[in-house]
Amino acid sequence: MNNEANIVRIENLVAGYNGKPVLHGLNLFLEKGEICCVIGEEGAGKSTLLKVIIQQLKSKGGISFNGTDLNKVPTAKMVKHGIDFIGQGGNILNAFTVEEHICLALSERSAVEASIVWKEIERIFPKMISLKKQVAGRLSGGERMILSFACLLASEADFFVLDEPTAGLAPETCKTIGEFLLEMKNKRGKTILLLEHNYDFAFEIADSVVIMKEGALSKKYLSDVFRQPDFVNTKLYGV
Repeated sequence: MNNEANIVRIENLVAGYNGKPVLHGLNLFLEKGEICCVIGEEGAGKSTLLKVIIQQLKSKGGISFNGTDLNKVPTAKMVKHGIDFIGQGGNILNAFTVEEHICLALSERSAVEASIVWKEIERIFPKMISLKKQVAGRLSGGERMILSFACLLASEADFFVLDEPTAGLAPETCKTIGEFLLEMKNKRGKTILLLEHNYDFAFEIADSVVIMKEGALSKKYLSDVFRQPDFVNTKLYGV
């Protein structure tokens, strides 16, 4: 797993809060175009891992994407290095309209590129077009998450880090998100790290699964293992 094909490299990662360790020497390697799901119960450390990757929380150990040492990249500069993320509940500014969110994500793109992205948003997330003038604070939970994904598309990042994007969402919205992520992987070669508690959703789209328990990661499991009916009970809960 640890070779030149790995575009994402997390090595001996240690992090915590106020001197109390939460992540204990994590190692994880992802190839380009891989969807890897980190599953685990609440409090296992999944959200902490996202914060470390995007430099909202300092850590010890190595973490890099496409050869760039992320420990040296401020959160605000992540997109410039090909990395974008969605935190729990979505990345929403309540006072901004849907259109303003997307325009902000498109701010570094040319007019021609922006036009192409708007057409893609209309194709993939048509409801966002009808809601362009709506203030984001008045959107439903599902609409807020779809807007977050529309902004992700606009940013043109190559590595997505997603923290429980389907939490509390209706099955149809989950289906839309799953189809979007598979298109990003299959047609555009995006690499995706999905931190997820919705195991059924995760297992449908993942290439690999790792289990986080008490701030430690298991080895990678591939589809022939994690799609077995007893996987969660035996590997996560040990029953």
